[in-house]
Amino acid sequence: MDERPPQGGGRRRVNVYMIAGGLLLFPPYGVMGAVAYSRSRRLAGIDHLESQTQALKARDRSLAAMGIGAAILVILLIVAIFTLNDFAVARGYFDFEVIREALPSMTRAFLRLNVSLAIVSELIVIPWSIAIALARGSKSKAVAPIRLMVLMYGDLFRGIPALLTLLIVGYGIPRSGIPVLSKISPFWAMVIALTLVYGAYVSEVIRSGISSIPRGQLLAARAIGLTEYQAARYVVLPQAIRVVTPALLGWFVVLIKDTSLVSVLGLLDAVNIARIGVVNYASLTPLVAAALLFLIATVPLTRLTDMLLARTQARMQGQ
Repeated sequence: MDERPPQGGGRRRVNVYMIAGGLLLFPPYGVMGAVAYSRSRRLAGIDHLESQTQALKARDRSLAAMGIGAAILVILLIVAIFTLNDFAVARGYFDFEVIREALPSMTRAFLRLNVSLAIVSELIVIPWSIAIALARGSKSKAVAPIRLMVLMYGDLFRGIPALLTLLIVGYGIPRSGIPVLSKISPFWAMVIALTLVYGAYVSEVIRSGISSIPRGQLLAARAIGLTEYQAARYVVLPQAIRVVTPALLGWFVVLIKDTSLVSVLGLLDAVNIARIGVVNYASLTPLVAAALLFLIATVPLTRLTDMLLARTQARMQGQ
């Protein structure tokens, strides 16, 4: 027989509150938690190990009951919101006739502008960020002025909201009078703005990946005759990019969503088409349709990011 002091009063009160919450929110699981807690109390002075086991079961079942109950309440609340006032909210946000009419033009705008802008910007952001990361991480005194410049660049564009950068570049470049640049299209002005913003963030991600590679690998590459540039290109960077691929995908998801900011410049992307649809159809459904387009583009990438992150963590733990 294993006799130990029973649980403290504070923990006992917490258990009672949890069981009460479970019984209130989802009685089937709440009852199971209450039964397990009762067994735990009966065994407290007889079999400590079994008492603790029953206490853990009571806690887990009570938490499950509270979670299920809370989820049911949220679902009921959403249903109530959409069905009140003769389904006024449902008709305002989910008019399927409006979706059927507005979705084709919004999809074309989404693919032509939002997706294209995200892909082109990403193709420029990656090499730009690699160059920034290498310059920032270099220890050579010869590149000290460049290192200071890229440090200031990172602080500047991480500190300014992306929307302000898009407005400054989108309105400023055409009015600058600079040859060639002043005549570029709004699309490429937005590419420049997004590259400047995301280069500041992604370069830090790549720099962290470079820092995670053991320095011994760089020294070994130099020992076999590779230059510092060759060692970085063929040894360090491939491993660093593989390490930070999940983070890069995460930033690409954010980039896709931030292409909606170009709507403030009047470009006919999916968001602006949706805003026009709100006026034409006197319904908020086009905005919901635009949100669905972004979800279709970003959710699979988010799940892929999670999968790659789990695989990377498993590989690192295996080492």
